[in-house]
Amino acid sequence: MQKILRKNAGGITWYVPEDEENTLGDKLADLSNLIREEAATVHKKGRRKVFASVGTTAGGEEIYLKTFRLTGLSLKLKHLFFRSKALRELMIGLTARERGVPAVVPLAAGEKRRMGLIDECYVLLKKIDSAINLRDYLDREDVPQRQRSRVIEALGRLARKSHESGIFQTDFSLNNFLLKDPYEPTPTIYLIDFERTYVHKYLSEDMRNWALAKLNRVGTNFSVTDRLRFLKAYSAGKNTERSSLLHWMKELDRQTYWILRKDALRIHSACVRSGRGY
Repeated sequence: MQKILRKNAGGITWYVPEDEENTLGDKLADLSNLIREEAATVHKKGRRKVFASVGTTAGGEEIYLKTFRLTGLSLKLKHLFFRSKALRELMIGLTARERGVPAVVPLAAGEKRRMGLIDECYVLLKKIDSAINLRDYLDREDVPQRQRSRVIEALGRLARKSHESGIFQTDFSLNNFLLKDPYEPTPTIYLIDFERTYVHKYLSEDMRNWALAKLNRVGTNFSVTDRLRFLKAYSAGKNTERSSLLHWMKELDRQTYWILRKDALRIHSACVRSGRGY
């Protein structure tokens, strides 16, 4: 693991990989002001998480900021013993890259403390020029089938590489991949968003299939041929007979059904209330 530099700026402790120090230049001193929502361009906002644009790197590349707000004393006390979400994302991203997985690694992670407890934490990300969210790309109807096939095969290879490297992303979905150069014979796909990711020495077959079932639930209009092509690329030439792949596909469909059922029950319990008071 490469050296992580620790810097203090504007009341925030920043953790910066040594090879990104020149990328940020003196920007860390300015980010304490840009972090305020009124000084940033907010793209997504939730109760506990905000995603915004906050300027550029020393080389003029756009910087995104992901802010996690820790609400509740129990959650803040938890981080006395565990890494913050921001620092975990940075460390897992670096691990993925070191294991040969094409990944968008954060430029830095930051922590803002109050009375010794983390109040907010931050992830700085550099925009990849000409990259598109993979789900948005595959949802397009104007993509030629040959080009779409190459992208799906590249996704299968990246998924296999990620799992062989012990990178287990519990929210394995098309939204967590970025596509670059889709017109090239070998498109480039990056794994992003390590918020719900864990690192293991190896992944069992059950863990792999569960992750693939999560990917299978995306709702994008994949044909049987598309899915077979993905599984063939993922298996790297092993068990690629059509009958074996079809059996594997049916097993993934079964697991996907139970994942969707569990999601529906969770949403129902969160949104539906009954009784005399309702």
